[in-house]
Amino acid sequence: MDDYWNQYWNYSDIINRENKHAQVGRTIQGIPLEGWLWDKTIEFVFNHLDLELSMSALDLCAGNGLITEPLSQKVKFVIAVDCSKKFIDSINKKQLENTTAICCDARSFKFKDNFFDISICYFALQHFKVHESIELFRNIYHLMKPGGKFYIGDIPDLDRIWEFHSTDNYKSVFFESLERREPIIGTWYKKDTLINLSKYIGYSKQEIITQEKFMINNHYRFDMLLIK
Repeated sequence: MDDYWNQYWNYSDIINRENKHAQVGRTIQGIPLEGWLWDKTIEFVFNHLDLELSMSALDLCAGNGLITEPLSQKVKFVIAVDCSKKFIDSINKKQLENTTAICCDARSFKFKDNFFDISICYFALQHFKVHESIELFRNIYHLMKPGGKFYIGDIPDLDRIWEFHSTDNYKSVFFESLERREPIIGTWYKKDTLINLSKYIGYSKQEIITQEKFMINNHYRFDMLLIK
């Protein structure tokens, strides 16, 4: 994970906000996402994974556990990983019987090869530089069982970057943030770049998933499903 984002998620005031969605930046013009919308989003993601109670799952860049907790109800056990100690502590406070939460930089997370049936990295790929994404895709490939599924969600679409930064003011703020080396979103990706990257790593199948209209970032983000 880019060191700027590592520092951000450990020391920014955002993680002290009361609302769980606000803590991880899931807001619409500053207003936290409503619970029912998140429930529909979770259902959308889980439907692409064909979850079973016998499965082992990895929630990478888990944040405060917005995916970890519902995922723990669908599989045998979950390992949740995040670089923020405050976020990991918040997951541990839930005392989920089948969940282990680990404070670790995703770039250095190690575990047994061919272990996980499911891996999820949601609303986080933007925090990795391109060369770090290569490392991440390769690491997850080795951690998953043959046929395992890797779901990457809410990826900023480079082809639609100016739909997000849609006014002269937004564009100015965007370039100013780059000059400060404090990017507003992080890394933007082209779909074909990630498809070709996943083929290079060795994934057998790749699918670009178009987000539904109810998903708050559907106008400039996409999801992706990889199969080992």
